[in-house]
Amino acid sequence: MALSISALVAKLQSEGFPTVVKTDEATNARVEILLTDLESRIALKELIEKYLKGRDPDYDRLIEIVQDPTRQVPVRGVLENIRRYNNSQCTHEELKLINDLLYIYG
Repeated sequence: MALSISALVAKLQSEGFPTVVKTDEATNARVEILLTDLESRIALKELIEKYLKGRDPDYDRLIEIVQDPTRQVPVRGVLENIRRYNNSQCTHEELKLINDLLYIYG
């Protein structure tokens, strides 16, 4: 029995695959997209750049670790540093992404 796209996305989410919500520009519909390991690393790098660039002395080291596919993704370390060096609030989408990354990478 074939699964619908939404059922497949829900199944993969329940198995821990990270997702991100995007808006389809043509239809203005919200679409949930599964992230690969590389896309997850890029998303985390974007969070590091947004919240830690120019603030965290470990910025370059964190970027280096995130870009190295042989190293574990330092999600908790990045969150601790964001908490320590930046008082800004994350968006709802960023919080969902962080939650998914924590679920996958621990």
